[in-house]
Amino acid sequence: MEAEVNLLPPDTLEETVKRLLEEKAKGQHVYCLFNGHRLESDNIDMDKAFLEVYGYTKDEFDKQGLEDKIIIDNKKISEMGDELTEEKKELIEEVQEITKGEQTLDIEDQTLEKMPEWIDRGQKLTFFERYEKWRLKVIERAQDIYHGEDLDIALEIMQALENEVSLEETKKMLYSKASSQDQIKEIRKIIFDFSRRGPEFYEFTATEELTMDEKHEIEEQKKSNAILSNEPIKSQNPTLKINNEYYG
Repeated sequence: MEAEVNLLPPDTLEETVKRLLEEKAKGQHVYCLFNGHRLESDNIDMDKAFLEVYGYTKDEFDKQGLEDKIIIDNKKISEMGDELTEEKKELIEEVQEITKGEQTLDIEDQTLEKMPEWIDRGQKLTFFERYEKWRLKVIERAQDIYHGEDLDIALEIMQALENEVSLEETKKMLYSKASSQDQIKEIRKIIFDFSRRGPEFYEFTATEELTMDEKHEIEEQKKSNAILSNEPIKSQNPTLKINNEYYG
């Protein structure tokens, strides 16, 4: 029976494939979901994964200098001609300015209109050092099958966490608003990666016992958030030093 690999951000596609191949070498039959694509350890290789997710082999991907993230690469505005209204052209130009020229024409109109708002709201709820990563996340999720719905839910929960709403209440928000287990996983990952209280939320909303790797990543993210917040770093395993000897 296949088991799903629970991926914590910031797993890239290359890292994901390597992890699946490691599990295959151990005789494990596992799969994971990456940007809406199901990747299985039994029949995966690097080129096959890159073709599935990005439409390029790994070598083509590297030669073009592309980043390991969702690439939006469709028709240019000039090719659209009279299909675009002036209002739509202005909106696309605004989003292209935000996305630094990356093509965004494969995104639905309503989703396209929300992108500047998503970017602005998210940047108000995360650390300055993660602004660029958030911008890329919005570009990625806007073209997903959920058309950014997971961003709306994640932002609502992130705002609640920022307002000191309890973890219990924010957990209820997650499970009442998300429409599938896949969406729940994606929303948890978004909040983990960007919210100041993300690690605590991710830990609290886990439905299975966390692995040692997950616990390590959570602790590392807590430390990173504390540094960015200029707060003292709190460890779950504090060590006391007395007369050059360690206790704890």
